Amino acid sequence: MNLLIACECLTEISNQSIISSVAQKLVKVLKKEVYTSHSYQLEQESAKKLISAIAASYYDDSTILPWLKECTYHIDKAVRSSAVQIIARQWKNDSNTLLWLKECIQRNDSIVCGAALQALVNDWKDDSDTLILVKSCIYNNNENVRKVAVEALSESWKDVFETPLILKGYAQNDVSGSVRQVAAQGLVKHWGIQPDVLEFLSQIAIHDPFSRILAWQINPRFIALQGIFTHYPTHPKTLELLRDRATNDPDEQLREWAQEQLSRMDSGE
Repeated sequence: MNLLIACECLTEISNQSIISSVAQKLVKVLKKEVYTSHSYQLEQESAKKLISAIAASYYDDSTILPWLKECTYHIDKAVRSSAVQIIARQWKNDSNTLLWLKECIQRNDSIVCGAALQALVNDWKDDSDTLILVKSCIYNNNENVRKVAVEALSESWKDVFETPLILKGYAQNDVSGSVRQVAAQGLVKHWGIQPDVLEFLSQIAIHDPFSRILAWQINPRFIALQGIFTHYPTHPKTLELLRDRATNDPDEQLREWAQEQLSRMDSGE
């Protein structure tokens, strides 16, 4: 924290030449802090703040960009992810950045691949290769990369004819609950009022195989049932599903949510 404060103070000094020696010493210390983080895991936000401080403070230093690219091979995944994000943001106008990000997607590193894919979707959506790369990543072996790709299709290419068909496939068949959840969310958000989607979500609400391990996990069955309740609050199918899930769902969180909605309906809320 003290290093970050010192770095931020230096950036506020208008005449950097008078403190150049101090600045050079500080950047060496900051780089060392990143390099030695293998002895303890940096949190994502801490890594991003630390690397952002270096990049912002010494943007004109010709050694910074190569150093950041080296950081994408760091043992700490938070450092790798943050380095990709910062290069994409601060060197967005560098003609080499887009090509470098595309190369990152081909690397056998799900953290770097996911961060690079997200950067492409955010800032280079209209590039001719972006959609091709997104579609290729929905087949990635890593669930986090697939999740980024599926969510990107849902949000950035929802007008493409095949997108809802792809989302249905992943909502129903992906082995990862988080990928099925994101696919179901996309269907609810953008196609939830379509009759065929209502029937599809009804099947997900009953048959998705999610089994809770951690309290913070999001149940795809919940996403589907909540979507049905939001778009079709008075449909007979909605009441039927709520009653069934309130009694029979194996996930306690979903049972309690369904029971709460039924109670509100009974009280006229």
